[in-house]
Amino acid sequence: MISEDVKIDIKSIVVGSAIFNILVLVVLFLTFCFKKISIYDFLTFSIGIIIGFSITIFMAIHMANTFDRALYFNDEKNARTFLIKRNLFRYTLIVIVVLLVSCLSAKVAMFIIVGIFGLKFGAYMNPIIKKILYKKI
Repeated sequence: MISEDVKIDIKSIVVGSAIFNILVLVVLFLTFCFKKISIYDFLTFSIGIIIGFSITIFMAIHMANTFDRALYFNDEKNARTFLIKRNLFRYTLIVIVVLLVSCLSAKVAMFIIVGIFGLKFGAYMNPIIKKILYKKI
């Protein structure tokens, strides 16, 4: 199925995303400590970050599985169609989750999106994290 190199990439991207989300939570905690936000807002934002991080883990694994399965298609057109369908599924699911949560709280929905941005941070930091964790690139 998924090669060992791709599994290492997924792990390092998730670690990078975790680092990003922990940094956001630390900033939120510091703003709470200096009385800039209430405990309710701190908990609300934290729930959004945790949900966003969970979505990030799902997205990283789903993308890896999608690309791995697309490599075994004989026809480029079918592979491209498969990739587009899976990509649309992933983003539709994210939009549905954010819209459902935004009906309850716009603050949580906003911080879900912030948590999802951790995937970008993890992807950009992937070479550095792999170098630190696995001593190779």
